[in-house]
Amino acid sequence: MMIALTKSYSLSVVITQWLAKGVRGIGQGTRHRRQRARFQRAVTQAHQAFAAQHPRWADLLFDRHFLATDAESVLAPIYTHNRWPTAYELAAAYLRHLGSHRKHTGAPRLEMIMPIANDFLSHLETTWQGCPLLLPVVETLTPARLQLSWSLPEEQPHITMMQVGGELNRHTYIDLIEAAVECHIKGGRSLLLDLRQVTRVELAGLFALHSVARLYAGESLLDPEAGWVMLRSAAEHVTPAMSQQVKLLAPPPAIAQVIQNAALCHFLEQYNDLDTALNAFAHHPTRAAGGEASCSYTRSSR
Repeated sequence: MMIALTKSYSLSVVITQWLAKGVRGIGQGTRHRRQRARFQRAVTQAHQAFAAQHPRWADLLFDRHFLATDAESVLAPIYTHNRWPTAYELAAAYLRHLGSHRKHTGAPRLEMIMPIANDFLSHLETTWQGCPLLLPVVETLTPARLQLSWSLPEEQPHITMMQVGGELNRHTYIDLIEAAVECHIKGGRSLLLDLRQVTRVELAGLFALHSVARLYAGESLLDPEAGWVMLRSAAEHVTPAMSQQVKLLAPPPAIAQVIQNAALCHFLEQYNDLDTALNAFAHHPTRAAGGEASCSYTRSSR
């Protein structure tokens, strides 16, 4: 009798737990659907404002279909994890969307699309804040951001010196790329990356350094979602210009070795002191800036 009672009790506990789990699942599913419906309304309103600001881009497939398909996975973390994508991520998704429509040739460069993507995200932030919000379906820790600051050396004010601190990894690499793009748009054409405070560099960080070198050499930025084939191809097609306008200042020995041994970054010149690094740019005349030499980069509050 005791054994039968124990079995019966255990079964009832299992059933109760299973029912409770099912109820929680239904509740989470309902909350997710409500959150998604609110978010879709915010996206629709944001695109209306975006189309009024950029009618040409709205006609070039930066439309509702794009936002509901190729951009969906980029935008979804806003309402599921309370994490905002970067303009770089949304611009890369747009290029992939354009590539799936063969009738559109001569696709714009990634760095040209980033300000447009940023405008859409700004509209979306406004409309999303205007919607009644629920708690995120899943709570996650926000990864540490990269520490970035920059200055223009008095000796050579045409050179932007950017101080980088922290880990260059899959959470932070886009910060470096976007900051470099912002300086480039403002007219900067020579960039000295001060890596003395960098504590770790992963593959994503090497990709960021390679991308910045491409940008300042006049090459188009790469799509980080293109995979290993693209990375290998990029490593095999390094141009001399990629080592001329971007240089590295005093990375810690272990990180310097990682960069030197990486196929994506071995071409980047490293210098131990500031004067030698600045003078190295004199051997490669700066291209016409097409804008002011100074730059500022303001990270969104998103």
